[in-house]
Amino acid sequence: MKAFRVAAAALALGTSIAVVPGLASANKRHPGHQSATPTSKPAPPHTTKYVFRGIVEATPGAGAASLQVQVRSGNPAALKLLGSTEWVNETFLLGPTTQVFSWNAAGTSAAPAASANVLAGDPVAVTVWGASKTSLATLLASPATRVDDVLNSSKPAGRIFIFVGKVVASDSATAGLTVNVTGGNWRAMFALKGQNTTQTFHWGTSTVFLNHGAKGTRAVTPATMNVGDTVVLRVFSADFNSQFTSLLNTPAWRISNHEPARLVQQDIRRHNGHNL
Repeated sequence: MKAFRVAAAALALGTSIAVVPGLASANKRHPGHQSATPTSKPAPPHTTKYVFRGIVEATPGAGAASLQVQVRSGNPAALKLLGSTEWVNETFLLGPTTQVFSWNAAGTSAAPAASANVLAGDPVAVTVWGASKTSLATLLASPATRVDDVLNSSKPAGRIFIFVGKVVASDSATAGLTVNVTGGNWRAMFALKGQNTTQTFHWGTSTVFLNHGAKGTRAVTPATMNVGDTVVLRVFSADFNSQFTSLLNTPAWRISNHEPARLVQQDIRRHNGHNL
């Protein structure tokens, strides 16, 4: 938990962003003192900007009135209200005045978007302006000021390695998920060649956990990965021929549970080339 608090504090200061690294450029000042963020109306006096960063729990859909987020960090004002070092689930209201933006891959500009474009598993930053002295419940009773979807700008650079297998064990203390690998894209299988098929992968604060169930895709926690479950791990590396030990020590980008075989095979075919 200490590590989470240290990471959250660093993220809040803009030096790093655990869940949404691409958003760092969204808050920095650029030549000419122009902000990279889209312009909006000045904040009313005696109010505070609360920024909550996390993962969208469930796809809100078109015209949604709320957004469920697995909050993992935030700016100092938001962290003070949360009063927790754990991942917490919060529901933010969406109103007619709520602005939704989608950031580009470089993290330098954002375009207006609709709630229908925000999907489960997307890393977001939710901004709510409120009274300087307020409670979390009171703050969340008002619609969010804006929602920034930073999926594109937070996606790691490099080549993707897709591993499919069954969970053998999960250890939250070491952030390790032991999996008996049964398949994957050619790059992953090439890296695994000559190795034991049972291997321990790792997750980090930026790893997204998804569960594909009867109620649709939802963002979940590592605790939902049970022994025997079929999971898909997606790991990024700068090199297409990265050493397998390096892949094991690199926090997975996404770990999905019960992902439909049809979707998995589509993704594997899409990433079976040298340049993908």
